[in-house]
Amino acid sequence: MAAPIPINEPLRLQALLELDILDTPPCPRLQSLVQIAARVLGAPVALVSLIDSDRQWFKANVGLDAAETCRDYAFCAYAILQSEPLIVEDASLDPRFAANPLVTSAPFMRFYAGAPLTTTKGHNLGTLCVIDQKPRSLTSEQVSTLQMLASLAVQTIETQERLDHAEARVSQRSQVDGPLTASLSSFGHEMRTPLNHIIGFADLMKLTLPPEGEGKASRHREYLDIIRQSGAHLLGLIDNVIRSDRTTLEDSLQAVHVDVNAALAEVVRSFTGTVEAKQQSLRFLPDAGRAIVLGDPTALRQIAINLIANASKYCPNGASIDVSVYQAAVGSRICVAVEDNGPGLPEDVREELGRPFVRGAKACVSGEDGFGLGLHIIKRLSEAMRGSLDFEKGSEDGLRAVLQLPAADQEAGYAAPVVAKL
Repeated sequence: MAAPIPINEPLRLQALLELDILDTPPCPRLQSLVQIAARVLGAPVALVSLIDSDRQWFKANVGLDAAETCRDYAFCAYAILQSEPLIVEDASLDPRFAANPLVTSAPFMRFYAGAPLTTTKGHNLGTLCVIDQKPRSLTSEQVSTLQMLASLAVQTIETQERLDHAEARVSQRSQVDGPLTASLSSFGHEMRTPLNHIIGFADLMKLTLPPEGEGKASRHREYLDIIRQSGAHLLGLIDNVIRSDRTTLEDSLQAVHVDVNAALAEVVRSFTGTVEAKQQSLRFLPDAGRAIVLGDPTALRQIAINLIANASKYCPNGASIDVSVYQAAVGSRICVAVEDNGPGLPEDVREELGRPFVRGAKACVSGEDGFGLGLHIIKRLSEAMRGSLDFEKGSEDGLRAVLQLPAADQEAGYAAPVVAKL
């Protein structure tokens, strides 16, 4: 039997397509949300499911060996018809689903709970849902948790869409006007609201967890910390954009002591969901000694996030990525290397990386798009901090990116006085 169609289906589908999210790579923040949902609600399967015209496609997935299913079989197609979560305690007893192939055969669904992903304009894109093979129910507190996670998922999706549109606008403007001089202040102020919502929801959900050390609460708290830290990083990044719109790039950055080992450990931890989704390994090798640089903490995290994200995105499933911190052999410099064992890049392409609109991604993985601005921006950031960013052939023919920054005890401030705290 065909799934029912919402009365606002044309507008709903238009809203989904405008987000440009279908058939895109995994998102670490959404992956973290479904991991939290699965563990907090005790379900083997948790999904961020988007309902397309004839299918449901999973943007984030824990426990289900499928990327999409037919819309006619999707429980989520029923959930988007309402504003409240859809709870099906035993699908085999529900006339809507008893004959559904997902119930009568693998994965033998019995329990389903899905909260609609409702955009700020009121369109239900899909659901954040949990699934079990045995009948069960949820407490009112668990239903509330599911709704909060769905709200976080929507904020994450809409925030990413705003970021993508901003990058596209900068790309178009730069191709016409030359240097990246377009004003982004209004965009930055617009972004602060959804990011504060993400941080606020993460803090609120932590309050619903049992005290530290009870059951799986510590693991759930870790995922929420990752979400909060990611939101806080983006807020810092936006503040830098707003400042740099009014000043030179150098004047927009701080000059403070940054513990590189601690900063990089936090960044690497935030990619747990991303690498798990592609069966990749991500290893962090901190410096054994004191690795303190003079730099901007938000800029350093932005550089590391960009390099690790590119390595994961453009390497195949099963690839290895190493992030290491070490002292430079010559000069008082701290080095951060991000190396993968992917297909690598030709020497002439490596030498061009970091220039605006140069996209080495096509040489790695067919079909992976980008504007060629991310590496250019982080290269400028490294130089603004009196450092450098270079790309070379890895030890296993992959790509190796090396960031060098001045050690804190050897450099004077480049734009602002050094302060003792981050």
